[in-house]
Amino acid sequence: ETTFLSVLNPRPGKKESTMKSSLIDEDTFIGAIVNHEKATDIVLFTRDGNTGGMKTESLEANAERCAVRLDSRGKVEKAIIRGTTLSVGGNVLLSSDRQVIAAIQFGRDVIELDVEVPGDSAAGVTVQVPNRPSSVVFDGIVKDNWHSGDGIVMIQAPTGRSNVKIMR
Repeated sequence: ETTFLSVLNPRPGKKESTMKSSLIDEDTFIGAIVNHEKATDIVLFTRDGNTGGMKTESLEANAERCAVRLDSRGKVEKAIIRGTTLSVGGNVLLSSDRQVIAAIQFGRDVIELDVEVPGDSAAGVTVQVPNRPSSVVFDGIVKDNWHSGDGIVMIQAPTGRSNVKIMR
């Protein structure tokens, strides 16, 4: 059970001395918002270690734990989740039909998703991207059957670890 969360701030005078943090302390989850000079980190953990609903002003998840880094404009730079759904600013960023462990990073030319599917059956994973991708590379192989609409990438992730590169 998670009952304590600590955020360490650097000493004044260090590069990140403008960093400020605030605790998120809800009945079913705990977390923190850390504001840096050029980014904001939001981290959330369920108190009982089970997947559950967690919601803040800018982040919503059905997860055991998740974290998001937003740039100074509020756009997602990277995110991690152990769960099924992650939404930022009311938009679903990533969803899965079963629990996955996923990390996603938004680069200028490519969005990279690392996903791990535990157990013995595949997971259908959907990623919302800003525009229609030019291509999707799944574990080094260019995929043709990934698109279901502008800005939506759907993949069937097998058990184990997979890497998906969504080319802008």
